[in-house]
Amino acid sequence: MVAVTRRGTTWKVTEPVCAPGWQFWNGKSTPDVHSWVEGWEDSTLDEIERLVRPGSTYVDIGAWIGPTSLWAAHCGAHVIAVEPDPVALEYLRSNVTANDADVTVVAGALSDHTGTCLIAAHPDGWGSSMTRLASSGMLVDCWTLPDLFSAHHITDCSMVKMDIEGGEAIVLEHVAPFLAGLGVPLLVSMHEPWWTRSIDPSWFAGFSTVEGELARWEQVLCLP
Repeated sequence: MVAVTRRGTTWKVTEPVCAPGWQFWNGKSTPDVHSWVEGWEDSTLDEIERLVRPGSTYVDIGAWIGPTSLWAAHCGAHVIAVEPDPVALEYLRSNVTANDADVTVVAGALSDHTGTCLIAAHPDGWGSSMTRLASSGMLVDCWTLPDLFSAHHITDCSMVKMDIEGGEAIVLEHVAPFLAGLGVPLLVSMHEPWWTRSIDPSWFAGFSTVEGELARWEQVLCLP
């Protein structure tokens, strides 16, 4: 376990070993305390800091090993962290426990139905952050976003972040109108090369602002 710091706050973390030589918590502050990965999704962390209200709920869809979950908890939110990858889950739970973070870890995936679905690992292996919904692979529990909100009694959500490696093309038709109707901001990462169908801009009609392009590897912020 190593210590990482961002803007003066320090966490104890571990990470999975995927591709040889690959590291995530790889800053260079001191031999014992690492800076948060330099440049890693600073815009995501900044939006969390801007939008997440203390005492509200932050929903992290595709939480991986917990970087945005830990940051949102630091900002005062209760976090619902959803992750289906079995290796990433172990590290996510370890990081949450080590930091006594206000995070509820949910083992499973977001999908267009509630029940079970299949996930597949990236060639780098389980835990790589690129596990995604698939037509074959490992069977895991899954939920629609409304059912997830209901199961965890989420009534005061200040933000949903979704990074699910192409699965956004499957779920956004239902997720975007649901969150727009609740007035909840959505920050979603696009993975167009992994889409199984195109994304329809009309799904986002309920938001007042959609910042970013619904294409390629873009990040899109949807505001009520």
